[in-house]
Amino acid sequence: MSDNIRGIECSLFNGKIKDLLIFLSNKPYDFYVRRCMKIDNNRELLPKSSNNYSIFSSDLKKLAKSTIWELVLDIYPMGENSQAIETYDDFINSQCLCCLIFYDCALLDIYVKESTLRDQIYNLLCSLQAEDLNFITDSTDGRTSLST
Repeated sequence: MSDNIRGIECSLFNGKIKDLLIFLSNKPYDFYVRRCMKIDNNRELLPKSSNNYSIFSSDLKKLAKSTIWELVLDIYPMGENSQAIETYDDFINSQCLCCLIFYDCALLDIYVKESTLRDQIYNLLCSLQAEDLNFITDSTDGRTSLST
């Protein structure tokens, strides 16, 4: 039995998350921020709410210029509404294409449904010299929720 690839995990130091966000912002997707905190004073960039916040690709580029402490970003095909995603099963059963979870200023877990996008992200992370770069599989995924 083959082990299903769920996504990618790595350590991304020195603010290199900005390069990934800029790469994603150039794709034709809708972006929904579930959580975003800056490192200075752990101040929320966006108000808290039980709902996701939709942002434009231009806002994602602006966000990439910030020093980010935590970010949970869901990526959908254009025109799709966001859905509540708490678990991997929620992710699989949604229209969400990608769930990016960045925490502790350097740790990244990114769940990706489409192999083409996953390969593009993996290659980008290689070029950024991400450390501890591995695929998340059914047998290695220790997350119980897709959040920080």
